[in-house]
Amino acid sequence: MEIAALREQLKKQAEWSATCLEADLLAIPEEKRTTTFGGCSRGALSIVGDCCRTNEVTANWLLTGVVPVRDPDARAKRDAEYDTTEKMLAWLRHSVEQLKTAHDAMQEQNLLETNSEVIGVPLTRLEIADLASRHMMYHDAQLNYIQTLLGDGAIHWLT
Repeated sequence: MEIAALREQLKKQAEWSATCLEADLLAIPEEKRTTTFGGCSRGALSIVGDCCRTNEVTANWLLTGVVPVRDPDARAKRDAEYDTTEKMLAWLRHSVEQLKTAHDAMQEQNLLETNSEVIGVPLTRLEIADLASRHMMYHDAQLNYIQTLLGDGAIHWLT
């Protein structure tokens, strides 16, 4: 596959994953979007926030090669800024645009370079570029499960 087609595929995957996340977040009743289950789970808004952060970190790494230092205090402060569905969805859309910009900047000669700094295991640049979309779909499944816990068995991103 040529690099231009690969970039387009990665961008489509990111958009599709975000579309699924958005549909499934909106399918959860608003008053339940911060509900946690079992005392150790995260609420739906927090799950989407995790996707936004991962999209941004991935985009930044693809563009700069730098993995930011994890700062739990900065993370908590930033998460507090995205306390509504509208704010969270705006962040999601922005983070996907950052990913797409990073995908556009990828160079063919670097796609198979391996790096282990991003998540601690060796992955190629291409695998890391794809990881953000996979991560969103992983968390979308969690939103689907929250829906079922609330009595909703529909697949909302198919409609």
